[in-house]
Amino acid sequence: MINKKWIAIALTLTTGCAAKKQQAPASVVHIGALVDQTSTLAVPSWAASIRLAEQVLNQGLTQAGGLKNMQLKFDIVTLDPDDTVNVQAYQSLITQQNIKAILLDLSHTSLAIDVLQYSSNATMHPSLPILSAGTSPSFNNPNTVNSDPTKQAAYRDADDWFFRMGLSDLSEGNATTSFILASAGAGDVNHDGKLKVNLYASNEPYGLGTSSYLKTHILSQRPDAFVGIVTGPGTNFTSYSGYPGDIQNLTQGTNDGSNAPQVPPDFIIDPFLDPSTFTKLYIQGSNTVRLLNAHGFLSVNELQQLGDGANGQEGFGQSTVFGLSGPQFSSLLLTATSLPPAFRDAIHFDAAMV
Repeated sequence: MINKKWIAIALTLTTGCAAKKQQAPASVVHIGALVDQTSTLAVPSWAASIRLAEQVLNQGLTQAGGLKNMQLKFDIVTLDPDDTVNVQAYQSLITQQNIKAILLDLSHTSLAIDVLQYSSNATMHPSLPILSAGTSPSFNNPNTVNSDPTKQAAYRDADDWFFRMGLSDLSEGNATTSFILASAGAGDVNHDGKLKVNLYASNEPYGLGTSSYLKTHILSQRPDAFVGIVTGPGTNFTSYSGYPGDIQNLTQGTNDGSNAPQVPPDFIIDPFLDPSTFTKLYIQGSNTVRLLNAHGFLSVNELQQLGDGANGQEGFGQSTVFGLSGPQFSSLLLTATSLPPAFRDAIHFDAAMV
């Protein structure tokens, strides 16, 4: 009777010898990425952070002895301002590269892609994981309400296709609200006996979702407050001609059909996707209402455009580098690209590493 143990050893040795003689070609697993590389907010290190993650992951696979000789490749496509183009690019990545997941970096494109999975036309369902750096609090929220039932289903994501890779703006909104209420006069900084906050929202998922949450949260803490919302553009931010009128609405009276009094607000908050042009005009207009910038203000490009006007500005946003792994990530990125870490680099890296 042949001992099964020796059969197993013989098979192992035979397999090992064959592997040494001729290694199987690498199996490449493709992952798509639609990355903003052209807007005012974008910096080259966003795409570079994904490439860095690709390098780290493949080095890890090699050092671990290989997993079926597999290697990962991120197919990076430049994000277009038009999400119709982005959807077409996503579908091309599926058909041409056979991607196994998609990495996205802005909320509006994340919604446009996630909507496909909840289309009434089942043939449109890609059934691929979505790794998103989008920060809109509308995502993964079972209570999100939208007039479009498909968008509402995509936001709620009951089938768990959408994975948020960065912080939701819930935390940013909570911190902003706490700051306002802790200010002099419990937020009534102009001492008119009323707490009034106006929000300037870009007309896309990030701006609309964040402003909606901010309004709800402020009123939950101060039911007697007045919170108004002015909605700006959702695209073509630098060419939009309505900023002067929007600034007048923000700094003056009611603007959203509420019963807010016709008095200047105590604070203006700008959950705005690309706030550079608005912020510059607001500062140049010598407006006296206190402006609290949202995390878009952390963009290097935004700060460069504002120049000295950025001095004294305030607001809330995500840390560029944080925690024990922050210095290590900074060193890796600087070595690989000669670029110091910038706003949202770590989110892109983490999303790719997942």
